[in-house]
Order: sequence, then C-alpha cells, then structure tokens
Amino acid sequence: MRYQKIKKSLIRLSVFTLLRHSEALFSIETIEGKKNHTLEKKNYNEGIDIKGQSTVQNKGALSVSSHHQNRPAVKVSEGSILTLKGTQDKLTTLTTSGKNSLGLLASGSGTEVTADKIEMITKSENADVVKADAGATIHIQDSTIITRGGSSPALWSKASTLKISDSHLETTGTDSAILYAGPENNKKTKSLVLQKDTSTPVGTSLCLKAEQLTLFFTK
Repeated sequence: MRYQKIKKSLIRLSVFTLLRHSEALFSIETIEGKKNHTLEKKNYNEGIDIKGQSTVQNKGALSVSSHHQNRPAVKVSEGSILTLKGTQDKLTTLTTSGKNSLGLLASGSGTEVTADKIEMITKSENADVVKADAGATIHIQDSTIITRGGSSPALWSKASTLKISDSHLETTGTDSAILYAGPENNKKTKSLVLQKDTSTPVGTSLCLKAEQLTLFFTK
C-alpha cells in the first residue's frame, strides 16, 4: 500500500513537471523595452507580445500563429512600433485558430504598426483580423486580410487610425463585417482610410457607430 502511494505521488509529480515544461516551451514570445529588435526566428507558434516602447522589425520570411483562445498572433502596445515586411519569395503570415484570438492587435497612444505584403487569417469566432484600439495607428498595404469565423470583422477600429491600401479583404463567417468602427472614433477625431481594396461579395457590410467619423474610400 505504501509503495502504491509513493508510486502515485511520483506519477503526479511527473505529470505536473511535464505540464510546466510544456507551458514554458510553448509560451508566447514577449518583447519588452527593446530598441531596434529584429525577429530572427522564422516561426513563432504561440504569438508575439510587443510592449514597453519597443521598436521591432522582421528579417526575411516570418510565420506567427496562435492556437489558443484569447491570444492574438501579434499584440503591440505601450507605445511600441512594429514594422512587418514580406515579399513574394519571403512570406510573412499571421494566423489564429482559437476563439477571441485576433490576428493583429495594436492598442494605446503612440503604438504604431506598419505592414507590407503580409497575409493575415483568423479561423474562429469573435476573432477580428486587424484591430486598432485606444489611439493606436495601423498602416497596411498590398496585403491579404481574411476572416473565416462568425462575428469576426476583417477590420476593427475604435478611437484609432487605420489605413488599408491595395489589399484584399475577405469575410465568410456569419455577421462578420468588412469593417467595424467603434462609437468613440468621433471623440478622438481619428480616421479610417480604405484605398484600392477588393472584397468578396460575402463580406461587404460595414458597421459604423461613430456619428462624425471620417471615412475614405479611394481608388
């Protein structure tokens, strides 16, 4: 009996240790307070969190993914600046498959994201692809933005600046608008700009709640 108790305790300890090591192995990549930081790895399988006024850019091909709930592929905050660039030969992709897991989230005054030639796809419910909140600025060009889940706008902006040019926008889920603009945009005198965009017939709806929002559609 005593041997069985010891054996069970050892098994519990082994499982607990394994879980702790697994959590550490697959934890999110956190970048805080770093200047001129380059993303050296090609694959980040648990997302990237950039904060503390960091300045970050990628080098070559980059794949960032998240498979958990409530975890964006890329989160940028606290006045940090992120620059993502891809090419036809060196793809840059952001993908999520968990509920409430955004593709790209930028929040806070002074936070800026610039993205060129990247592909962003979210596959679950309540998973906006691009979200700008609380004074952040996002500029995206020549990119692909796709959402597959329900209630998942391709673009979401509240009290922020969001500019999308020469890009493909696509939504296929139920109640998933191409663009959601929150009610506080007019208080912050921010604007949304969509230039030369193409959208599938499935996702052509807009949800605008800002009474004095400046919205541009240009060719």
